[in-house]
Amino acid sequence: MDRIEPTIPDHVKERIMAHKNCFASEAGMLVLKDLKSYCVHDGTPVQKRGGQPIDAFEVMFLEGRRDVIDYILRQIEKDLPTG
Repeated sequence: MDRIEPTIPDHVKERIMAHKNCFASEAGMLVLKDLKSYCVHDGTPVQKRGGQPIDAFEVMFLEGRRDVIDYILRQIEKDLPTG
């Protein structure tokens, strides 16, 4: 049985390719690394400071930053159908 591939609209393909092209270069990889560091993407975003309670708003704010990096990574990791 043949598998039916969903059709991806052209504007979505263009957006995905723009992300891939932007971050594929050496400069783009450096920018992505910097953004990951700034957004605390690969670590624990919030740590207690000297026994102070964790600020829920700070947690939400930092999780929002991390979500942006996750979005970029999802775009550049997508495989587009060929042909």
